[in-house]
Amino acid sequence: MTLLLLLFLASYLYPFRNKPQSDRESYRQEIQQKISKSFHESFGTYGSPRVHDDLVEWGYIISQKTVARIMKELGFKATPKEKFVVTTDSNHDLNIYPNHLNRQFSVKRA
Repeated sequence: MTLLLLLFLASYLYPFRNKPQSDRESYRQEIQQKISKSFHESFGTYGSPRVHDDLVEWGYIISQKTVARIMKELGFKATPKEKFVVTTDSNHDLNIYPNHLNRQFSVKRA
C-alpha cells in the first residue's frame, strides 16, 4: 500500500518538475529582480512609490499597488534616513562666558 502510494505521488509530481517556466512567471521574476535592484541601490530608503517611478523610468508598465505587494512579499520595507537631532541643551546651570568683544545682539530701532 505504501509503495503504491509512493509510486502514485511520484507519477503525479513528475510532469510538474520538468515543466518550463511560463511567460508570466519569468516576467514576475524579472520585475522582482528590478524591484530588488532599485531598493538596494537606494540603500533601503525607497518605498513603493519611488521604486515604481524607477520601474516606469526603465520602461516597465506596472501599478504601484503591484510593486507594493511584491515588496511586501520580498520583505522590503523602506527605512527613512536619520533625521537631524538637536543636541543643544540651553537649560543648564553652567557659567555663561562674558561678552569680551562687546557685540550687540539686540537690534535698536531708530
